[in-house]
Amino acid sequence: MLATKNRKVSPLKGSFSKPLYKNSNLLRIVLHRRIENRIQLREWYRIDLKLVTEMGLLMDLHPHLIKLTCTILVNNKRSLTNHQIQSRPISEDAWDPDAAKSEGFLPFKSIGGIEYRVNSALQDSSFYLSLTTTDSRVLALTVGPIYIEDKKQKEYWLPTVHDLEGQQYRALPSSLSKSTYFLLREQWHFGTLGKIWDSAIVMTDILLKIFATDPTHLANKRVLDLSAGTGYIGLSIAQCYQECEQPPHIILTDLEEALGLIKENQVLNGIQDSPRLSIKMLSWGNKEEAADITKDGALDVIIASDVLYNVEHFSKLISTFRDLCDASTIIYLCYKQRGLTVQEENSFFGQCKKYFMISQLQNIEQQQLKTFENTTAVKIYKLRLLHSPPPRLWGQLHFFFHLKMSYSSSVPSTDNFDRESAGSTPPLPEQACEIQSLMCTFLKQHTAYDVLPVSYRLIVFDTRLLVKKALNALVQNGIVSAPLWSSENQKFAGMLTVADFINLIQYYYTHSSVEDAFREIESFELAHLRNVEKLVGAPAPQLVSMDPMATLYDACRMLAQSRVHRVPLLDIEPETGTEMIVSVITQYRILKFIASNFQHTKVLRQPLSELKIGTYDNIATASMSTPVIQVINMFVEQSISAVPIVDSNGVVINVYETIDVMSIARSGRYRELDIPVGEAMEARPKDYPGVHTCTLNDTLHSIFRTIRKQRVYRLIIVDHENKLIGIVSLSNILGYLVGYKRE
Repeated sequence: MLATKNRKVSPLKGSFSKPLYKNSNLLRIVLHRRIENRIQLREWYRIDLKLVTEMGLLMDLHPHLIKLTCTILVNNKRSLTNHQIQSRPISEDAWDPDAAKSEGFLPFKSIGGIEYRVNSALQDSSFYLSLTTTDSRVLALTVGPIYIEDKKQKEYWLPTVHDLEGQQYRALPSSLSKSTYFLLREQWHFGTLGKIWDSAIVMTDILLKIFATDPTHLANKRVLDLSAGTGYIGLSIAQCYQECEQPPHIILTDLEEALGLIKENQVLNGIQDSPRLSIKMLSWGNKEEAADITKDGALDVIIASDVLYNVEHFSKLISTFRDLCDASTIIYLCYKQRGLTVQEENSFFGQCKKYFMISQLQNIEQQQLKTFENTTAVKIYKLRLLHSPPPRLWGQLHFFFHLKMSYSSSVPSTDNFDRESAGSTPPLPEQACEIQSLMCTFLKQHTAYDVLPVSYRLIVFDTRLLVKKALNALVQNGIVSAPLWSSENQKFAGMLTVADFINLIQYYYTHSSVEDAFREIESFELAHLRNVEKLVGAPAPQLVSMDPMATLYDACRMLAQSRVHRVPLLDIEPETGTEMIVSVITQYRILKFIASNFQHTKVLRQPLSELKIGTYDNIATASMSTPVIQVINMFVEQSISAVPIVDSNGVVINVYETIDVMSIARSGRYRELDIPVGEAMEARPKDYPGVHTCTLNDTLHSIFRTIRKQRVYRLIIVDHENKLIGIVSLSNILGYLVGYKRE
């Protein structure tokens, strides 16, 4: 006999396996041997386990004991309720010393296990056994189903790997209740198709948090879970919405051999078949299969989780993205670096940038499951077609429909995943910097595109459209402005705002009779508004715009310097050089974005009295008896958008805003411009939000909380008797945050 000496080589030193251990921070417990699935009461049974990475590689580098706890999960009315059982360390085992005396995994051991017994009968015929640990770096294992029998059954076959893997499940968080789990079967012998990857866990957790905050978030949307694998993401969404009146249409796709596992997990969790739940085959690069997915309607959201792993598949994957997308589709690409090199990653994103606008959500740790200690290293990207096709033309109204996905670090409200948040606020030394420095750093790390909400409709007016029709469209869609497009010159032509209607009203009030005004307005085109500005002596509006990928800091500076409330985002078609209107970024949307990301920032706790934000001198006011035309003149002469209405003691009663002028222009009530403001405000809609006030003791934090909850453009500052002190507008707040002061 030849004597041999065994030497164990650490996998981290092996040139082949080293890349596969990259970012292996979230470990898995898997079965080492098949369990006995038919047991007797009060008998001890052993479960042999392995500790591995998500790639299935043994992991023995943990310096501490990983202790396991056994919990029975009973399938009861589609929920799995916890019941404690008895467990103990594994007995002495000469054949398997690594597992001996362990109740889990001993330090630096990848082989372990636990022994358990059930002491009393259960009502259900079968149960699952969940093996959990307090170590947040380890994903728990659930095994089963297990049956309790009176007599022990003899087995006459040797278990195969398929028998073993048929007993492996994950009990993951569910949206139904805290005591409910989403039971997911894995089949590791399928390879990438049969296991749950880190990105799917992170993505599903984010979606569950959003659903808890806004159950209508994906209502009526068409959502595709691309290369769904086990189906965890798509099926979790379907489970969330199965009791909703307007559930989304969920489509799960993968290779043909994976569809059976998805269907099995659907049945396992009691998710009913529905016309709004589809499981379909889709191979990357197959245009016919992609066309079958989109034939029933455009996709709003595509979730592509851990699809980026093979360089040879890059071109087919990008081709599939393009085949599935239209102008309204947002791809949510979840990626974790493993075997790809930086050069290979850059190659993929370089190819993608030819067709898609790409932005990465920075620092998404706060969106990940807290039990994972933010160690999954998952990156999430948003992709949208770079150059959308020309909008559909209805008459002379251009309607753009967009859907965009993003999510907030704290999910305070439900306008993004709050849907307008960036993902999380980058860690900044708050104690060492002033608020302007803090905000500027944050704003420079995000783009204008990041501020766009989850879903929005953009209306663009052709300059040949009649003013009357444009005004009706604004009112019907609940908006106060819209970009203008010159079909003659094929370029952006400015913004239609309330100021244009104020100029129009002043013109007709001064230069025409009511009859002439009614007659002329019937044929007045938007292109003629610039002539009206000259006639009334109003300054021509600045033609400002910016690139969607410009930083938020640049957007804020442009808004402040140009003294405008909104800026259109324009993209350029490289082949034709044609301008494309992507969206419009507003002061309100930027501030809501900031408010969603800085809810707990200490520097926002200072009161207005210390910050000196707002206007306190020479405030234009009016009484309830002031004629409307006088207030309109105040808007123009002082370049303001609201006038507080006060009584003789200076107590704030109401506020008259430029938006009130739109109802006058729409109805053509030019003869009523001499009526009192109080009478004019009686025509406001019943759902008018009223006056938003604050005091000098209010902080930016409290103001941001108000902005997050409802659409606010200004707050009237009052004292304890509700007397007028000043006005703080969104322009004041935004200018302060970026350190801009108007001369």
